[in-house]
Amino acid sequence: MRFIGFIFCLILSTHSQAGDIQVQSIETQWGALQLTVNPHYNITASEVINEAINSGIVLSLIAKLHSRQSRDYWFDNTISKHQQTFEVRYFSLSGQYQLHNTDNDERNSFVSLADLWRHIERRTEFKLPLNLAQETDYFSTRLRLDAGALPSAMQLPVLLSNDWRFKSDWFESPLDKPKSAQRP
Repeated sequence: MRFIGFIFCLILSTHSQAGDIQVQSIETQWGALQLTVNPHYNITASEVINEAINSGIVLSLIAKLHSRQSRDYWFDNTISKHQQTFEVRYFSLSGQYQLHNTDNDERNSFVSLADLWRHIERRTEFKLPLNLAQETDYFSTRLRLDAGALPSAMQLPVLLSNDWRFKSDWFESPLDKPKSAQRP
């Protein structure tokens, strides 16, 4: 019954903002065998999203990175596509929040939701092999809520509510290559 009441509150709540995700920059670091790409986000979650997490609903966030090659007189070429899925959950018995990266099974615990958001903002990393990185001219990245991963009873209200529009726009950033990695 409590869950149905929560769903009803989601449908009726129209006064709060959806929150916002903005990509601020993309940091890159060249290594001997790979390129590490670290997008920096600015995350402001809405009260509805924070309340859902505190009520025990697991939220999934998807971070995407596309490496692209510029072309003259034609569409740019996508070299590679990378994706990471994060599950955000709250454990009421321990009072801790958990961030689970489902791609590498890494789990981090936090005492506050604000600490968890700060971790995602600065610690999301993608690793690219050097052969792909050398062909790349720029990156496109995005972070968004995966509404399809929510419980089925929530999916329709979420689609109809602006409180759940929790995503960034695509952000593009050029790749600065070391002199040895530049194409002729």
